Amino acid sequence: MLATLLAASTVGLGAVTSAQAASVCGPSGYAAPIATATGLALARTVVEYGSVDVATVTVSSGAGTPSGTVHLGVSNGASYRLTLDRHGAARHALPRELPAQRTHTVTASYDGGGSCLGSGPVRKYVTVVRAGTDVRGLEARDIRSGGRPTVSGRVRSDTGLTRDGAVRVTLTRGDVEKERTVDLRGGRFSVTFGRTYAAGTWKVRAVVLGSRAFRGVSETTSFRVKD
Repeated sequence: MLATLLAASTVGLGAVTSAQAASVCGPSGYAAPIATATGLALARTVVEYGSVDVATVTVSSGAGTPSGTVHLGVSNGASYRLTLDRHGAARHALPRELPAQRTHTVTASYDGGGSCLGSGPVRKYVTVVRAGTDVRGLEARDIRSGGRPTVSGRVRSDTGLTRDGAVRVTLTRGDVEKERTVDLRGGRFSVTFGRTYAAGTWKVRAVVLGSRAFRGVSETTSFRVKD
């Protein structure tokens, strides 16, 4: 009988279990205020421009797992309101086009609700560096003497974003050099030079100029001018 009374007297005094986590915050005033702690983690702290980086916000308390919403903000002005899952966590991808060559601040805070007090903000930092670039399919077909050589190709970034900027294309044969600069359009370029008469092999060099978001790169090929 005494054991039964003791067991009954301890009901509700222990820590809240994971099954009870959804109700730990309860209606406001139903229990003493519950202090919470907000945590923030980034999948990576240094990323190439255009990469996907994920922020994870966690909220904990000494009484169990809080529920409700958290606010996630980025110093470029992006802002998200996220709902905590049953583990007290929420995840969201940061913007892929955060300006490169800059360090950005990511903040998180818990809104609180019911008996759960808000917490935060907490801060983390992510540095965005310029993305690498590749030249693909650089082509310059052979021509007859007096023809107009055309050079074309496509440019992609390591992170999959369409590359912008300019390409400088140079044709050389011995001491003769021809050069033109064209803008990328949808990640592609094509440039046609004036009539070319000097027979033989011409070297082609395409230089994708660097920008604030992308690193520069170059590629070479050749073509022949036939008599």
